[in-house]
Amino acid sequence: MSERLPVHRSTPAVPASGRRRSRRRQRVLAAALLAAFVCAPLPLLNEPAFAGDAAPTAATPAARQGTGTRSEIVSERTDSTTSWANADGTTTVETFTGPIRVKQPDGSWRPIDTTLVAEDGAVRPKTAAADISFSAGGSGAPLAEASRGGRTLGLDWPGKLPEPRLDGPTAVYPGAVEGGDLVVTALKEGFSHSVVLHERPDGPVSYRLPVSADGLTLHETVDERLRWSDRGGRTVATAPLPVMWGSAEQRASGEPKDLAAIDVTVERDADTGDQVLVLEPDEEFLAETAAPALVTALGERYGTDAVAVQVTPGVDALGLQANRYNDTTPYYGGARIYSRLTSNSASWCTAGFPWKYSGKWYMVTAGHCTTGNGAIMNPSHSDYIGPVVRDDWKNGYGSVKLSGQGYYSGDLALYRINSDSSASARIYKGGKTSTSSRPVHDYWRRWAQEGDKVCTGGMMAGEKCGWKVTDTQVNFTYSGGTRAKNMVVAKKTSGSCTINGDSGGPVYTVDGSGRAFAKGIISGGGGGGGDNSGGLFDPCWLYFTDIGLANSAFPGTVARY
Repeated sequence: MSERLPVHRSTPAVPASGRRRSRRRQRVLAAALLAAFVCAPLPLLNEPAFAGDAAPTAATPAARQGTGTRSEIVSERTDSTTSWANADGTTTVETFTGPIRVKQPDGSWRPIDTTLVAEDGAVRPKTAAADISFSAGGSGAPLAEASRGGRTLGLDWPGKLPEPRLDGPTAVYPGAVEGGDLVVTALKEGFSHSVVLHERPDGPVSYRLPVSADGLTLHETVDERLRWSDRGGRTVATAPLPVMWGSAEQRASGEPKDLAAIDVTVERDADTGDQVLVLEPDEEFLAETAAPALVTALGERYGTDAVAVQVTPGVDALGLQANRYNDTTPYYGGARIYSRLTSNSASWCTAGFPWKYSGKWYMVTAGHCTTGNGAIMNPSHSDYIGPVVRDDWKNGYGSVKLSGQGYYSGDLALYRINSDSSASARIYKGGKTSTSSRPVHDYWRRWAQEGDKVCTGGMMAGEKCGWKVTDTQVNFTYSGGTRAKNMVVAKKTSGSCTINGDSGGPVYTVDGSGRAFAKGIISGGGGGGGDNSGGLFDPCWLYFTDIGLANSAFPGTVARY
């Protein structure tokens, strides 16, 4: 029993008429060009602090509101949490990894609404956690700017802009570039930026984007990310490598099939001395990739709500050697798996830890990745690995108690590996296409505690360490309403977060000799802003199931090398 937990997904581009172009009219998309550095949601700005107790208002006359079996504890409401008093005397806290409401000067709360409106010569979202403004057309004003906590980041556009067409959180500047449109999208704490080409360019394309960031300097890192540092050299914001994509989609997930990096350089304007970000799309990609564009920027796609890390297809070329992204028997933990939910739907997730019971091989993963008696296959679909035999996740609901248990076991599933295949007590280490692995020595012999340090291994993000446990035995609600119960929460303030596709992956500690000790299974995550990178003011969040619950819920135990 399972479901696809909600994720932020891209949306089709629409032409100026407001209707989607047919494939015939727009056969030769160039690309959707993303400048995600425009800080969605502004990692350099102060993280939304938990607000103080809200004073009762006319709309909230009592300390507790609600009817039926539970009521909200209004005095404990924050921008990213809602606390509920349950009828049995317990308290449930629903936690989101980004703000869902904004506190007003009078102490009341207003839900975030990024619908754009034109006012006072600018375009702004109705309610956001940062002061965000877009150009209303013309010249002189920045294309987009976001301020918060005394810091401001912005993006300028050379030349005069047309009046934008507003559509929800998106402003489209038609014809702002030759053969295409300029698109900016308001996010909860920042914005994203795209260029959409409707015609194949005749030659090389280059975009020069003046950067406005008072007191900050933009650098390109050795791994081709973008970094802003202050005068003392301290990193205050980072952003991912800008990318472009076509709209040919992966059949299983609807995600882009063709994706390519963009050549990035940082220059100084000869006249003003200001920094300019120069983006040069790959000419071969533009010439060969055809289909309508996907406009939604990466920051919107992976937004800041608590979302399950589940379905994102890959775009890297696969080698013949078994690796994290294209595993073969004997199967390792931390590898990509294909889970068939129904005859018409499937999901990409990550294998957790190899499992042994009665001399047979199994693998544990996340329950929301599977369905009872569902089929698990290898990424190429050439090998039916085996059936799901245990699952504690119910479609449309969340965590459920397994038969005979009086407690919830988080988000878990167990699948058997058929006799014509096998597994090994190892998990992949390194990046997405790594062939390297580490042995699983044992599982951690106590429950997770606040302050524990852990690593994660996902089929998309690879191995990420630096997580620190902040809470245990937590119940929370994903953005689609499904509830995960009895979970562990961890965060980190540097490096990349987990991303869509990492669900089910292993959570572990590594000893001095490089051996892994199993600690849990990834369920969901969020934070990190539009660049999916943790910072002091915008940390990555991780939700996982303690491995001790798997040992209690399932026959057998973690396989040991």
